[in-house]
Amino acid sequence: MADKKKDRRSMFGGKKIKKEEALDEEQERQRRIKQLEDARRADRQAQSKHEISRTTTDASGSVSPRANKIELEEFEKIDFDALSALALADIKMFSLNSNGVLELGIVKALGLPPGKSGSVSAVCSCIVCPAACKDHEKKINPKKAEVITSSCAASNENPEWGDTLEIPVPSLNGTESKLLMELHDQENKGEFIGFVEVPLNNLGDTVQREEWFPLQRRKKKDRVNGEIMLRTRIMPEKRVEPTIVLRAEKFPTVPSFIYSGYWSEHCVKHVSITDCAITSLPEGFAKLSGLQSLILHSNQLMKLPGTIAKIFSLRILDIHNNKLKKLPTEMGRMKNLRELNIADNLFDRDTGVPDCIPVLQKTCNIVGKLDWWDEWLEEHVQEVEGGEGEPDEAEIAAAMERMKSLGMT
Repeated sequence: MADKKKDRRSMFGGKKIKKEEALDEEQERQRRIKQLEDARRADRQAQSKHEISRTTTDASGSVSPRANKIELEEFEKIDFDALSALALADIKMFSLNSNGVLELGIVKALGLPPGKSGSVSAVCSCIVCPAACKDHEKKINPKKAEVITSSCAASNENPEWGDTLEIPVPSLNGTESKLLMELHDQENKGEFIGFVEVPLNNLGDTVQREEWFPLQRRKKKDRVNGEIMLRTRIMPEKRVEPTIVLRAEKFPTVPSFIYSGYWSEHCVKHVSITDCAITSLPEGFAKLSGLQSLILHSNQLMKLPGTIAKIFSLRILDIHNNKLKKLPTEMGRMKNLRELNIADNLFDRDTGVPDCIPVLQKTCNIVGKLDWWDEWLEEHVQEVEGGEGEPDEAEIAAAMERMKSLGMT
């Protein structure tokens, strides 16, 4: 009987101990969550102070912050006549190459779980793999040739690395890829700390990004906390020529590899195609999202596609000495265009003034306007202004009737 009572006491005592251990773990978890929130708050405050330090004082003496948004960089004026023309084979060679290099900055981490010895000495193992692979389900082998390892961060829960790694990224234009990174505690026999996945195909625009990524579990039982800040940018594997010059080539339209190459879309800034007898510009030219200068004079162009207005970065457009009779209305949306040369084309009174001209001339220097355009525009504006004014009584009565029929009064 005494033994049974003793067993019951030990059983209930064991449950009590487990309950106390669970309570201690929950308190520890709450403490770490609070620590992580405090660290993030401190990080945001530090960034805020950095932004305040970047303020400038205007003429009135008041302090105004510098623009943080990305502004369109000042466009370069290129003397295309002084440049040698490129061979089509050379353009094709760099246009069709879609391999890249990931510039990975491992900056710092917040709120990593303490190791068994009480401190953590974190090291990162990185590999680029197909997006569909499930390598995160098993440990990355740091001995593999394609695995790149960071330096070992200081022994604390908020380590800072400051490492920059370069990792090859094959064929961004084909199979989707991802960066897989695992964190391990070097002081505690490589204990798993967490992993992150970063899709790479959306980063292939040469823009540097800095983001926080929460660490993820590999198994349910893994003790994973915290997050890591990564700085990412993907650049071309080989140099992409930013200025393309074609001269006196005979082809009816622009070869597609000039504008459809993966890196051409982001890296080509200036294109000059002259004396090539092209009759049209492909709509796909709008893919050149970084284009600043487009020189197409002395060809046989009969029309321009409306999609040209999607090249928001375009500053210079030279289409003189062609066979154009009109311009796309959509060109009126090209707010960043600063120089437009349309001389020596086939504009006449029958075709009238292109609809985009009244809008463009407010911000753009237009060369080649016909003599009568300014007079026509002035009369047109007067007619429009003359038609405006206060509505008369008949118009008011008609409007009231329409409102009444719609039950609005």
